[in-house]
Amino acid sequence: MKCFLQGSIIFLLLVTFMPYVEAREADSTTGLHVTIDVKPDGNLIITEQFDITAGGYIFKHGIFRRIPLLLKGRYGGEYLAGFKMLSAQLNNTSTPYQATISNGKAIIKVGDPEKELDYGPASFVITYQLSDEIRFFQNYDELYFNAIPHQWATSIDKSTVVVNLPEQTKALKYKAYTGFYKEKEENYIVENPEQNQFRFTPTQELGLGQGMTIVLALPKGITDQPSVFYFIFLLDLLEWILLITFVATVGSFVYWSWRKVGIYPDENIKTSDTIDVPSEISPAIINYILNHAIFSNSTMRDLTSASTHLAIKGYLDLKYEYLPDDSGIKEGSFYTHTLTLSLKTNLPNTSLPKNEQCILDWVIKQGGVTKLAVKIERKIENSLNFFLVRLAKI
Repeated sequence: MKCFLQGSIIFLLLVTFMPYVEAREADSTTGLHVTIDVKPDGNLIITEQFDITAGGYIFKHGIFRRIPLLLKGRYGGEYLAGFKMLSAQLNNTSTPYQATISNGKAIIKVGDPEKELDYGPASFVITYQLSDEIRFFQNYDELYFNAIPHQWATSIDKSTVVVNLPEQTKALKYKAYTGFYKEKEENYIVENPEQNQFRFTPTQELGLGQGMTIVLALPKGITDQPSVFYFIFLLDLLEWILLITFVATVGSFVYWSWRKVGIYPDENIKTSDTIDVPSEISPAIINYILNHAIFSNSTMRDLTSASTHLAIKGYLDLKYEYLPDDSGIKEGSFYTHTLTLSLKTNLPNTSLPKNEQCILDWVIKQGGVTKLAVKIERKIENSLNFFLVRLAKI
């Protein structure tokens, strides 16, 4: 009994408020009709009529249309077609629209964003211009266009595509493809009421994600080939042009470098086997000059090289030896390296560079014999510092 009373109350409420409940249809597209006018200058004037039923969900303020502009060239390159929005209407009255280009597509938003559409039927008409859509081949020109968009928001009950060519023009071949993107079904009929007009009509409803692409082969010369075509042709071959330019540039540089430094000189050219070095320039000084920009002070190598040069000139005898060292063994180093400088008896009577004269005076002061070891005694260290100062002043 309780359930019966609850059901009766709900039924009465529904009957009472039923007249105030607004019936709402689902969003749908009853028709999409496209007209393509091919102008003698090569531009396309395209008019699209969308007959819709607004239900407040998909078509809330208006319609949203994407038009691909990124086209493939003959040799695999890509270029961007020109786009210009001309007008937009809602139920034969001008309506606001917004047209932008992003990521190779023209994005068109039609309708007042501050106002919702009335529920029920509505008709939108947009008109825009495309340029550089016609591709030019050796024996014919081609119009290849996705007339019924594949990414439309709903299924399309009825659709047509009408192509108007310039007067006294007849297409060489024509074809259309229906179905999903990249499918090539041919569910359509084509009519040719006039020589320069073709009407493509799908034979069935186009479901969500389905569309139609039309292809017409046109005789040469019915449209002007724009001057920008040659620029587009270069863009089409841009990858090959860059590759050839890079290879030619690198190859030219390598050949120039080889011609400059890589060719063997003529065998008849005579070169000097020796280089005359001034007597005041010693190996230590040369080392100092070479490394002066890197090291602020000279090193032990300068002292040993100068001593070696004195031995070559006949001023000193050199003796190298390495002996065990008790303190070295404790520290893990088993030998002490020692260089002994001994003054010869008959000294040559020649002038010496200042740094070598400094070493010779030092050996004479030490009694004619001195040793250079890994651990330099204090007096040897003082003499080394004096030598380095003399070397730096040269």
